[in-house]
Amino acid sequence: MKSFVRGALALATLICAGLTLAACASKKLPETFTSAEDRAVCATLIGDLQAGATGDADILNRLNPQLRAQFTPMLPKLHAMTPSGPGASSRIVDASFRAVANSSGQRWRDSYLAYEVDQGQRRALIRFEIIRQGGSAIVNTLYINPLYVAAERLNAFTLAGRSLTQYAFLLLAAASFATIVASEVVLFRTPGIRRKWLWVVGCLFGYGQIWVDWSSGGVGFQLINIQLLGAFALKGGLLDPWRIGFGVPLVSIVFLLRRRSPLERSAKLDHQQATAAF
Repeated sequence: MKSFVRGALALATLICAGLTLAACASKKLPETFTSAEDRAVCATLIGDLQAGATGDADILNRLNPQLRAQFTPMLPKLHAMTPSGPGASSRIVDASFRAVANSSGQRWRDSYLAYEVDQGQRRALIRFEIIRQGGSAIVNTLYINPLYVAAERLNAFTLAGRSLTQYAFLLLAAASFATIVASEVVLFRTPGIRRKWLWVVGCLFGYGQIWVDWSSGGVGFQLINIQLLGAFALKGGLLDPWRIGFGVPLVSIVFLLRRRSPLERSAKLDHQQATAAF
């Protein structure tokens, strides 16, 4: 039991290290999901927002015509929320896209881009949705939110300041993975198991799914689900919170318990035979 706990703790440490490395690598991902044209549109719009009223005409010209009347009275507030002045810089921090086609054969691309604008004392997160069809680009969404920390720290994976529930989920995820690995190792090292291939397949998965939001601590579950190797750590987008969870390794647990019982009976029988020999 002690060795199993040590193994689970070691796996939890490896998971933490892997998530940290993944977070570092993800900083370079946004540009791979966007086109140079969309990034140029966003850079121009950020410049317009920083320029004040002189940029209003260009902003409205690029917006979806159905949104222009709604955005016109909001422009002074948007200008005020956008950091500007000496030292102001911007960088892309999140991006995604989807290609869409309808039954009429029309095709278009929705791109979602998020930029952090930093002026030293002020930061803001600016989100754009750009619809590109037939060579033309229309800005369908423009949101600005103030930031008080760097964007990548909003939902970063860190062990500091988490609840007991979150730590427990991390350990349980590691334990689920360790149980599955242990059962597969035992399966391959034990001869004479009937229907071994069924056990091998069944032991590969965790069943059901339960997870914790690593930022808020909220817990969720899904009863009907299978999870390869039991544990998972994922996030919906680069700025979204991490979700840490696991499936219950039911088949692995049943196999390990069933294997242990015959071994105990065999050891007890050997002991009785040895005692009788005396």
